[in-house]
Amino acid sequence: MKKKIAILCGGKSIEHEISIITAFEVLNALSDDYEGFVVYISKENKWYVGEYLQHKEHFQDLNKIIERGKEVNLETKNNCFYLKARYHKSIKFDVAYLCVHGKGMEDGTLAALMEYYDVPYVGNNILSSSIGQDKWLSKFLLHSINIPTLPCFYINPSNYDEEYVEKKVSNIGFPLIVKANHLGSSIGIEKVGNLDELYKAINVLNVYDDKVIIEKCLTNFKELNQAITFNENKEVYSSVEIIYPTSFFDYEDKYLKPTSKKEICKDNELIEKVSKLSSKIYKHLGLSSIVRIDYLYDYDSNKIYFSEVNTIPGSMSRRLFESNQIMFDELLNNEINKAISYNFRKKNNQRTLEDKIMSSLLNNINKK
Repeated sequence: MKKKIAILCGGKSIEHEISIITAFEVLNALSDDYEGFVVYISKENKWYVGEYLQHKEHFQDLNKIIERGKEVNLETKNNCFYLKARYHKSIKFDVAYLCVHGKGMEDGTLAALMEYYDVPYVGNNILSSSIGQDKWLSKFLLHSINIPTLPCFYINPSNYDEEYVEKKVSNIGFPLIVKANHLGSSIGIEKVGNLDELYKAINVLNVYDDKVIIEKCLTNFKELNQAITFNENKEVYSSVEIIYPTSFFDYEDKYLKPTSKKEICKDNELIEKVSKLSSKIYKHLGLSSIVRIDYLYDYDSNKIYFSEVNTIPGSMSRRLFESNQIMFDELLNNEINKAISYNFRKKNNQRTLEDKIMSSLLNNINKK
Protein backbone atom coordinates (compact mmCIF):
# COMPACT_ATOMS: atom_id res chain seq x y z
CA MET A 1 0.00 0.00 0.00
CA LYS A 2 1.28 3.46 -0.88
CA LYS A 3 2.30 5.73 2.00
CA LYS A 4 0.19 8.88 2.24
CA ILE A 5 2.12 12.12 2.51
CA ALA A 6 0.35 15.20 3.91
CA ILE A 7 2.10 18.22 2.35
CA LEU A 8 1.58 21.22 4.64
CA CYS A 9 1.75 24.79 3.34
CA GLY A 10 0.48 28.29 4.09
CA GLY A 11 0.09 29.43 7.69
CA LYS A 12 0.37 32.71 9.56
CA SER A 13 3.47 33.90 7.75
CA ILE A 14 4.27 36.73 5.40
CA GLU A 15 5.77 34.05 3.11
CA HIS A 16 2.39 32.30 2.92
CA GLU A 17 2.11 32.31 -0.88
CA ILE A 18 5.72 31.22 -1.47
CA SER A 19 5.10 28.09 0.58
CA ILE A 20 2.27 27.04 -1.75
CA ILE A 21 4.72 26.96 -4.66
CA THR A 22 7.05 24.77 -2.59
CA ALA A 23 4.21 22.40 -1.71
CA PHE A 24 3.34 21.78 -5.36
CA GLU A 25 7.00 21.21 -6.25
CA VAL A 26 6.98 18.38 -3.70
CA LEU A 27 3.54 17.06 -4.66
CA ASN A 28 4.38 16.85 -8.37
CA ALA A 29 7.77 15.23 -7.77
CA LEU A 30 6.76 12.40 -5.43
CA SER A 31 7.47 8.96 -6.85
CA ASP A 32 4.78 6.34 -7.43
CA ASP A 33 5.60 4.86 -4.01
CA TYR A 34 3.63 7.67 -2.39
CA GLU A 35 0.25 9.32 -2.52
CA GLY A 36 0.64 12.97 -1.70
CA PHE A 37 -2.01 15.59 -0.97
CA VAL A 38 -1.87 19.27 -0.09
CA VAL A 39 -2.98 20.47 3.33
CA TYR A 40 -3.57 24.22 3.25
CA ILE A 41 -3.18 26.20 6.48
CA SER A 42 -5.01 29.51 6.23
CA LYS A 43 -3.69 32.80 7.57
CA GLU A 44 -6.03 32.23 10.53
CA ASN A 45 -4.32 28.85 11.15
CA LYS A 46 -7.27 26.70 10.07
CA TRP A 47 -6.39 23.53 8.15
CA TYR A 48 -8.12 22.52 4.89
CA VAL A 49 -8.01 19.51 2.57
CA GLY A 50 -9.98 18.39 -0.47
CA GLU A 51 -9.80 17.66 -4.18
CA TYR A 52 -10.10 21.35 -5.06
CA LEU A 53 -6.83 22.03 -3.22
CA GLN A 54 -4.83 19.60 -5.32
CA HIS A 55 -4.66 21.98 -8.30
CA LYS A 56 -2.08 24.74 -8.21
CA GLU A 57 -4.08 27.14 -10.37
CA HIS A 58 -6.92 27.22 -7.81
CA PHE A 59 -4.64 28.97 -5.30
CA GLN A 60 -4.92 32.22 -7.21
CA ASP A 61 -8.02 32.83 -5.07
CA LEU A 62 -7.41 31.80 -1.47
CA ASN A 63 -10.98 32.61 -0.46
CA LYS A 64 -12.25 29.90 -2.81
CA ILE A 65 -9.72 27.47 -1.36
CA ILE A 66 -11.33 28.01 2.03
CA GLU A 67 -14.87 27.84 0.62
CA ARG A 68 -14.28 24.65 -1.37
CA GLY A 69 -11.98 22.91 1.11
CA LYS A 70 -12.91 20.77 4.11
CA GLU A 71 -11.73 22.13 7.43
CA VAL A 72 -9.84 19.48 9.41
CA ASN A 73 -8.06 18.99 12.71
CA LEU A 74 -5.00 16.89 13.46
CA GLU A 75 -5.79 13.78 15.47
CA THR A 76 -3.74 10.79 16.60
CA LYS A 77 -5.06 7.42 17.69
CA ASN A 78 -3.29 4.09 18.26
CA ASN A 79 -0.08 5.39 16.70
CA CYS A 80 -1.94 6.47 13.55
CA PHE A 81 -2.39 10.02 12.27
CA TYR A 82 -5.56 11.55 10.90
CA LEU A 83 -6.95 14.79 9.55
CA LYS A 84 -10.47 14.76 10.92
CA ALA A 85 -13.24 16.74 9.23
CA ARG A 86 -16.71 17.34 10.62
CA TYR A 87 -19.34 15.26 8.77
CA HIS A 88 -16.63 13.70 6.58
CA LYS A 89 -14.49 10.62 6.78
CA SER A 90 -11.11 11.20 8.46
CA ILE A 91 -8.02 11.09 6.26
CA LYS A 92 -5.27 8.82 7.50
CA PHE A 93 -1.69 9.72 6.57
CA ASP A 94 1.77 8.37 7.29
CA VAL A 95 4.15 11.35 7.07
CA ALA A 96 3.80 15.14 7.15
CA TYR A 97 6.01 17.04 4.71
CA LEU A 98 6.55 20.59 6.02
CA CYS A 99 6.63 23.10 3.14
CA VAL A 100 5.96 26.20 5.24
CA HIS A 101 8.18 29.27 5.23
CA GLY A 102 8.87 32.14 7.57
CA LYS A 103 8.27 33.34 11.09
CA GLY A 104 5.55 31.52 13.00
CA MET A 105 5.83 28.40 10.82
CA GLU A 106 9.34 27.51 9.61
CA ASP A 107 10.94 28.63 12.89
CA GLY A 108 10.17 25.34 14.64
CA THR A 109 6.54 26.17 15.43
CA LEU A 110 5.06 23.54 13.13
CA ALA A 111 7.87 21.07 13.88
CA ALA A 112 6.98 21.40 17.58
CA LEU A 113 3.38 20.43 16.84
CA MET A 114 4.58 17.36 14.96
CA GLU A 115 6.93 16.42 17.80
CA TYR A 116 4.18 16.87 20.38
CA TYR A 117 1.89 14.42 18.58
CA ASP A 118 4.72 12.06 17.52
CA VAL A 119 3.89 12.61 13.85
CA PRO A 120 6.70 11.63 11.44
CA TYR A 121 7.62 14.78 9.54
CA VAL A 122 10.08 15.91 6.91
CA GLY A 123 11.91 18.94 8.21
CA ASN A 124 14.56 20.02 10.64
CA ASN A 125 14.03 19.69 14.38
CA ILE A 126 12.64 22.41 16.62
CA LEU A 127 15.94 23.83 17.88
CA SER A 128 17.72 23.85 14.50
CA SER A 129 14.69 25.45 12.84
CA SER A 130 14.46 28.13 15.50
CA ILE A 131 18.16 28.99 15.31
CA GLY A 132 18.08 29.01 11.53
CA GLN A 133 15.19 31.47 11.48
CA ASP A 134 17.03 33.86 13.81
CA LYS A 135 19.59 35.54 11.55
CA TRP A 136 21.56 37.20 14.33
CA LEU A 137 21.67 34.15 16.60
CA SER A 138 22.81 31.85 13.80
CA LYS A 139 25.58 34.31 12.88
CA PHE A 140 26.60 34.66 16.53
CA LEU A 141 26.85 30.88 17.02
CA LEU A 142 28.65 30.23 13.74
CA HIS A 143 31.09 33.09 14.32
CA SER A 144 32.11 31.28 17.53
CA ILE A 145 33.32 28.30 15.46
CA ASN A 146 35.21 30.54 13.02
CA ILE A 147 32.64 30.68 10.22
CA PRO A 148 33.25 34.10 8.60
CA THR A 149 30.38 36.55 9.19
CA LEU A 150 30.07 40.25 8.48
CA PRO A 151 29.99 42.71 11.42
CA CYS A 152 26.42 43.15 12.63
CA PHE A 153 24.22 43.90 15.62
CA TYR A 154 20.51 43.86 16.40
CA ILE A 155 17.97 46.09 18.09
CA ASN A 156 14.32 46.11 19.06
CA PRO A 157 12.83 48.54 16.48
CA SER A 158 10.18 49.80 18.88
CA ASN A 159 12.55 50.44 21.80
CA TYR A 160 16.20 51.20 21.13
CA ASP A 161 18.93 53.59 22.27
CA GLU A 162 20.05 55.91 19.45
CA GLU A 163 23.39 56.50 21.17
CA TYR A 164 24.03 52.73 21.18
CA VAL A 165 23.03 52.46 17.52
CA GLU A 166 25.27 55.32 16.44
CA LYS A 167 28.23 53.94 18.37
CA LYS A 168 27.82 50.55 16.69
CA VAL A 169 27.37 52.15 13.27
CA SER A 170 30.51 54.26 13.69
CA ASN A 171 32.49 51.06 14.30
CA ILE A 172 31.06 49.28 11.25
CA GLY A 173 30.65 52.19 8.84
CA PHE A 174 28.20 52.86 6.01
CA PRO A 175 26.73 51.49 3.81
CA LEU A 176 24.64 49.08 5.87
CA ILE A 177 22.01 46.45 5.21
CA VAL A 178 18.95 46.59 7.47
CA LYS A 179 16.55 43.64 7.61
CA ALA A 180 13.96 41.93 9.76
CA ASN A 181 15.74 39.31 11.83
CA HIS A 182 13.19 36.51 11.45
CA LEU A 183 11.88 36.97 7.90
CA GLY A 184 13.00 35.15 4.79
CA SER A 185 12.76 35.85 1.05
CA SER A 186 14.62 39.15 1.64
CA ILE A 187 11.32 40.77 2.68
CA GLY A 188 11.74 44.32 3.96
CA ILE A 189 15.49 44.45 3.33
CA GLU A 190 16.94 47.94 2.87
CA LYS A 191 20.36 49.33 1.96
CA VAL A 192 21.14 52.59 3.79
CA GLY A 193 23.93 55.13 3.45
CA ASN A 194 23.37 57.49 6.39
CA LEU A 195 21.66 57.75 9.78
CA ASP A 196 18.44 59.30 8.44
CA GLU A 197 17.97 56.39 6.02
CA LEU A 198 18.84 53.94 8.78
CA TYR A 199 16.19 55.25 11.17
CA LYS A 200 13.57 55.31 8.39
CA ALA A 201 14.37 51.68 7.56
CA ILE A 202 14.11 50.70 11.23
CA ASN A 203 10.68 52.33 11.50
CA VAL A 204 9.45 50.49 8.39
CA LEU A 205 10.69 47.13 9.70
CA ASN A 206 8.93 47.70 13.03
CA VAL A 207 5.71 46.37 11.44
CA TYR A 208 7.40 43.10 10.44
CA ASP A 209 9.48 42.00 13.41
CA ASP A 210 10.50 42.71 17.00
CA LYS A 211 14.16 42.29 16.12
CA VAL A 212 16.05 44.16 13.37
CA ILE A 213 19.55 43.19 12.28
CA ILE A 214 21.96 45.86 11.03
CA GLU A 215 24.92 44.56 9.06
CA LYS A 216 27.92 45.77 7.09
CA CYS A 217 27.03 46.04 3.40
CA LEU A 218 29.53 44.82 0.83
CA THR A 219 29.77 47.00 -2.28
CA ASN A 220 31.71 44.69 -4.61
CA PHE A 221 30.25 41.22 -4.21
CA LYS A 222 28.25 38.31 -5.53
CA GLU A 223 25.90 35.92 -3.73
CA LEU A 224 26.43 32.18 -3.49
CA ASN A 225 23.79 29.58 -2.63
CA GLN A 226 24.13 25.89 -1.92
CA ALA A 227 21.61 23.32 -0.69
CA ILE A 228 22.66 20.35 1.40
CA THR A 229 21.07 17.35 3.09
CA PHE A 230 22.15 14.03 4.63
CA ASN A 231 21.69 10.56 3.20
CA GLU A 232 23.07 7.24 4.47
CA ASN A 233 25.76 8.83 6.64
CA LYS A 234 27.03 11.16 3.95
CA GLU A 235 26.27 14.69 2.88
CA VAL A 236 24.50 15.39 -0.39
CA TYR A 237 25.36 18.74 -1.99
CA SER A 238 23.57 20.68 -4.66
CA SER A 239 25.35 22.83 -7.21
CA VAL A 240 26.61 26.20 -6.08
CA GLU A 241 24.55 28.99 -7.60
CA ILE A 242 26.04 32.41 -8.24
CA ILE A 243 23.82 35.49 -8.18
CA TYR A 244 25.11 38.78 -9.53
CA PRO A 245 22.75 41.34 -7.93
CA THR A 246 22.06 44.63 -9.63
CA SER A 247 22.22 46.26 -6.19
CA PHE A 248 21.10 43.75 -3.58
CA PHE A 249 18.86 40.71 -3.87
CA ASP A 250 15.49 41.75 -2.39
CA TYR A 251 11.99 40.22 -2.50
CA GLU A 252 11.03 41.97 -5.73
CA ASP A 253 14.18 40.78 -7.48
CA LYS A 254 13.59 37.22 -6.26
CA TYR A 255 9.94 36.82 -7.23
CA LEU A 256 8.30 39.82 -8.91
CA LYS A 257 10.71 41.51 -11.32
CA PRO A 258 13.91 39.46 -11.50
CA THR A 259 16.86 41.48 -12.78
CA SER A 260 19.84 39.76 -11.18
CA LYS A 261 21.86 37.35 -13.29
CA LYS A 262 22.13 33.75 -12.03
CA GLU A 263 24.42 30.93 -13.10
CA ILE A 264 25.75 27.61 -11.83
CA CYS A 265 29.32 27.85 -10.54
CA LYS A 266 31.95 25.96 -12.56
CA ASP A 267 34.94 26.96 -10.40
CA ASN A 268 35.92 23.73 -8.60
CA GLU A 269 38.06 25.54 -6.03
CA LEU A 270 35.19 27.85 -5.07
CA ILE A 271 32.73 24.93 -4.99
CA GLU A 272 35.05 23.06 -2.61
CA LYS A 273 35.37 26.06 -0.29
CA VAL A 274 31.60 26.57 -0.17
CA SER A 275 30.94 22.85 0.38
CA LYS A 276 33.35 22.73 3.32
CA LEU A 277 31.59 25.68 4.92
CA SER A 278 28.17 24.14 4.24
CA SER A 279 29.25 20.86 5.85
CA LYS A 280 30.54 22.60 8.97
CA ILE A 281 27.42 24.75 9.30
CA TYR A 282 25.11 21.77 8.74
CA LYS A 283 26.79 19.72 11.47
CA HIS A 284 27.14 22.45 14.08
CA LEU A 285 23.56 23.69 13.75
CA GLY A 286 22.30 20.11 14.17
CA LEU A 287 20.51 20.10 10.81
CA SER A 288 19.18 16.87 9.34
CA SER A 289 16.89 17.70 6.41
CA ILE A 290 17.19 19.77 3.23
CA VAL A 291 18.48 23.31 3.79
CA ARG A 292 19.87 26.04 1.58
CA ILE A 293 22.77 28.11 2.88
CA ASP A 294 23.39 31.57 1.46
CA TYR A 295 26.79 33.27 1.32
CA LEU A 296 28.32 36.55 0.17
CA TYR A 297 31.58 36.60 -1.76
CA ASP A 298 33.60 39.80 -1.38
CA TYR A 299 35.72 40.50 -4.46
CA ASP A 300 37.89 43.00 -2.57
CA SER A 301 39.05 40.49 0.06
CA ASN A 302 38.37 37.24 -1.87
CA LYS A 303 36.52 36.07 1.22
CA ILE A 304 33.27 34.12 1.63
CA TYR A 305 30.86 35.21 4.38
CA PHE A 306 27.94 33.26 5.79
CA SER A 307 24.68 35.12 5.21
CA GLU A 308 21.83 32.89 6.39
CA VAL A 309 20.45 29.35 6.45
CA ASN A 310 17.01 28.49 5.06
CA THR A 311 15.76 25.45 6.98
CA ILE A 312 12.89 24.91 4.52
CA PRO A 313 14.20 26.34 1.25
CA GLY A 314 11.88 27.60 -1.46
CA SER A 315 10.86 24.76 -3.81
CA MET A 316 13.16 22.57 -1.68
CA SER A 317 16.02 23.84 -3.88
CA ARG A 318 14.91 21.44 -6.60
CA ARG A 319 16.69 23.32 -9.38
CA LEU A 320 20.02 23.38 -7.51
CA PHE A 321 19.95 19.65 -6.75
CA GLU A 322 18.91 18.65 -10.25
CA SER A 323 21.64 20.80 -11.77
CA ASN A 324 24.05 18.56 -9.83
CA GLN A 325 22.46 15.42 -11.37
CA ILE A 326 20.55 14.56 -8.19
CA MET A 327 17.08 13.26 -9.05
CA PHE A 328 14.46 15.15 -7.05
CA ASP A 329 12.07 12.22 -6.54
CA GLU A 330 14.92 10.15 -5.07
CA LEU A 331 15.86 13.05 -2.82
CA LEU A 332 12.29 13.33 -1.51
CA ASN A 333 12.18 9.57 -0.99
CA ASN A 334 15.29 9.85 1.16
CA GLU A 335 13.77 12.66 3.25
CA ILE A 336 10.57 10.69 3.85
CA ASN A 337 12.46 7.55 4.88
CA LYS A 338 14.60 9.62 7.29
CA ALA A 339 11.45 11.05 8.85
CA ILE A 340 9.96 7.59 9.42
CA SER A 341 13.23 6.22 10.81
CA TYR A 342 13.74 9.17 13.17
CA ASN A 343 10.17 8.93 14.44
CA PHE A 344 10.55 5.20 15.08
CA ARG A 345 13.74 5.71 17.12
CA LYS A 346 12.24 8.60 19.06
CA LYS A 347 9.09 6.70 19.99
CA ASN A 348 11.19 3.78 21.20
CA ASN A 349 13.20 5.96 23.56
CA GLN A 350 12.37 5.27 27.19
CA ARG A 351 10.00 7.98 28.40
CA THR A 352 9.10 6.77 31.90
CA LEU A 353 10.97 5.69 35.00
CA GLU A 354 9.74 2.77 37.01
CA ASP A 355 10.13 4.27 40.44
CA LYS A 356 8.02 5.05 43.46
CA ILE A 357 8.55 8.79 43.76
CA MET A 358 4.85 9.63 44.17
CA SER A 359 4.37 6.87 46.77
CA SER A 360 7.39 8.11 48.73
CA LEU A 361 6.24 11.71 48.58
CA LEU A 362 2.70 10.85 49.68
CA ASN A 363 3.99 8.66 52.50
CA ASN A 364 6.23 11.49 53.74
CA ILE A 365 3.32 13.93 53.63
CA ASN A 366 1.06 11.51 55.52
CA LYS A 367 3.72 11.01 58.23
CA LYS A 368 3.75 14.74 58.83
